[in-house]
Amino acid sequence: MILAGLILLPIGLADVLRRFLRGRALWIAIAVAGVLVLVLAALGGAYLYAVLGLALAALWVWLLPLDGRPRLSFWPAALLAVLVVALVALLPARVTTGLFAGRWLATPFGPIGFDLLVLALGVFAVLLETGNVIVRAALLGERAEIPEDVAPDHEAPGTSAGAGTGTVAGLVPVPPGVIDPGTPTASEPTPPLPAADHGFRGGRLIGPLERV
Repeated sequence: MILAGLILLPIGLADVLRRFLRGRALWIAIAVAGVLVLVLAALGGAYLYAVLGLALAALWVWLLPLDGRPRLSFWPAALLAVLVVALVALLPARVTTGLFAGRWLATPFGPIGFDLLVLALGVFAVLLETGNVIVRAALLGERAEIPEDVAPDHEAPGTSAGAGTGTVAGLVPVPPGVIDPGTPTASEPTPPLPAADHGFRGGRLIGPLERV
């Protein structure tokens, strides 16, 4: 449980900081947050877990940058969810918790231990901004590509090749005297080409993500 919390906490803090800060201020804030996570983990006897959590947070930031396309689409989020659930379900409770051994935080729902408190802080930090990072990665990963066989239309709407010669768009020019003037010569209107899809195709992913 403590390992899951120390993975989620630095990831959530990193996403919040890089959402609102840029440049040197961002790196200073990330360094301070990393030191605080290490101190908190050291007091709870989980220093090595914090080092692993910070390493995974750095990998998370690299895989899901805010100023570029995600390197593995939204799959890091799926792997993170599986990892956290597995750690909470499979890892046994720790026997010792450092300086916080035997100390509990009283709440209306009962006493909460240090490990559970860290996990709750990690979940709260992830809920602040990481959800937006995941949704953005899913959208960019599902961006529609323009078909190569559809060329862009360089002509303005309502114009045709014969617009400058006095002919009407959609009518077939016929020499005078060939047919009766009363016979219609309009050709079948050509259906317009489908517009190229420049948008996102992420609806089938965003709905479930928002529900989660």
